[in-house]
Amino acid sequence: MSLGIRISYFVASFLLLVSYCNGRYAAPKKHDFHPQEEVYQAALYEATTQGIENEYVVVLQVGTKVEKHLEIIRRLLTRDDKILNTFTIQKFTGYDAILTKTTLETLRKNKEIQYIEQSTTSEDDCTTQDPAQWGLVRTSTRDLPLGTAYKYKNTGEGVVVYVIETGGVDTTHTEFEGRASWGKDYVSLPGDPNYQKATKDHGTHVTGIAISKTYGVAKKAKAVVFKFKNTGQIIKAIEFSIDHHKKDTNKNKRRAVINMSTSTPTSKALNTAVDSAVDEGLVLIAAAGNQNQDACDRSPASASKVITVMNSESDDTRAPKSNFGPCAHLYAPGTGIKSTFRNNTTHTLSGTSMAAPHVAGVVARYLSSFPPNQQPTPAAVKQWLLNSALLKIDDGFPTKKLKTGNGVPVTQLKPLLHYYDC
Repeated sequence: MSLGIRISYFVASFLLLVSYCNGRYAAPKKHDFHPQEEVYQAALYEATTQGIENEYVVVLQVGTKVEKHLEIIRRLLTRDDKILNTFTIQKFTGYDAILTKTTLETLRKNKEIQYIEQSTTSEDDCTTQDPAQWGLVRTSTRDLPLGTAYKYKNTGEGVVVYVIETGGVDTTHTEFEGRASWGKDYVSLPGDPNYQKATKDHGTHVTGIAISKTYGVAKKAKAVVFKFKNTGQIIKAIEFSIDHHKKDTNKNKRRAVINMSTSTPTSKALNTAVDSAVDEGLVLIAAAGNQNQDACDRSPASASKVITVMNSESDDTRAPKSNFGPCAHLYAPGTGIKSTFRNNTTHTLSGTSMAAPHVAGVVARYLSSFPPNQQPTPAAVKQWLLNSALLKIDDGFPTKKLKTGNGVPVTQLKPLLHYYDC
């Protein structure tokens, strides 16, 4: 063997030994010979203008069944997510939903989803009041911090809000634009200087939150108002409302909601009366009361078929005096609310009495979105309110085992009024 060959052999042997010692001669792992599988990600189309925050249309792959797909997807949703509608148009299938950013990114990895598009709104169909009172802004805004704009489409036109009040209402207030009228004054007789006049300011303030042009939720709804001072007169006002609604429905095809910003000790008679009004097709909103106690100990808040409203503050917390408990259904703005007062003035008040008409106004707007001869049942309206509400307020008190549209039990976080129809 020549010297050159021996040297080459020695060098090759040495390099082989070094490679072995460094572990470089080990058998390659299987995946080293295969490219890494690419993670699927559905296309996301974000709106450049007029996008609705956290609201998206999810379009599925051709052939994917919506309900079967959602059986799995619903397990991924948080309490802040919500499936709104599903659609199947021949091979075009999908749904629209409110989705947090985290859930949105999770869904994009699902191979059954073709693409996701942010929902948009036509501003031409909506009205923006800016600035508006914080209570109005809160009803149309999902998250804090609040801005100053109140956006709405439906105005409550064609809907009557029956306002049953202890002190009556100043129906001549210019903010009502002639849309408030008297039903019955059970306290004063004709000829009395106080007949069909507001003897307290509470009722004027409540009515303003429901229907006034500047401070009202439903700016085109009408109000029919009452004045009472005892349980018997409240029951008569409810009876009047039922009869008036029947006649008005037959004549004008109007829909209706009763607002009762009043709270008495538990009354079986009063609770029976208000539940009977619901059975007659009237949605009934009741204030929970301001005794910082269980609302089940108050009427009409404890009636089984009403929608009982608690008072929330501007930071989405429970107002300290607000009643609570299993008979109460949802929170609404009720602290530091500016609204109408006697003699064409305004004033700021707080309480569940102010929270209730926010809900009554939202219900009036919702009812006005239906054709005149198609009114949803009170039970359907109640469920819609809970489905539309935001699970925001942890008040530490138990409530009914109600469920949202996603099937999430309403336990610790309580529903907060929300309606955005733009």
